[in-house]
Amino acid sequence: MNEGSAIRGVAAHTLASAELVSHSVQAVASTRGVSTATVRRWIQRGLKFCQPVPHGRILIRQDDLDAFLAPRQHPASVLMHSIEEVLKDLQNTAASKAATSDAASMKGTAHGNYP
Repeated sequence: MNEGSAIRGVAAHTLASAELVSHSVQAVASTRGVSTATVRRWIQRGLKFCQPVPHGRILIRQDDLDAFLAPRQHPASVLMHSIEEVLKDLQNTAASKAATSDAASMKGTAHGNYP
């Protein structure tokens, strides 16, 4: 085997290895339950990708995808706690508005003013 074919063999092996751990935009969208437009927005916002052939298929390594999404994902328990807090705030706001409304209607009836 001459030196040129050895180099081509290494390059082909490296590309094949990269493809094993890389995904297309469509595959990422499918596995993450998002649209391809969302994956392309992630790329615009800094998701690393490779494009072995100019204007060719975009490939995204699994490690890069995980690193990009990790700070954007919240554990379910944190998310549930946040939802519970929002619901409590909404209930308190609704109760406060109802009490204010009841007090205003009671004030009006104390003076003989009826709605």
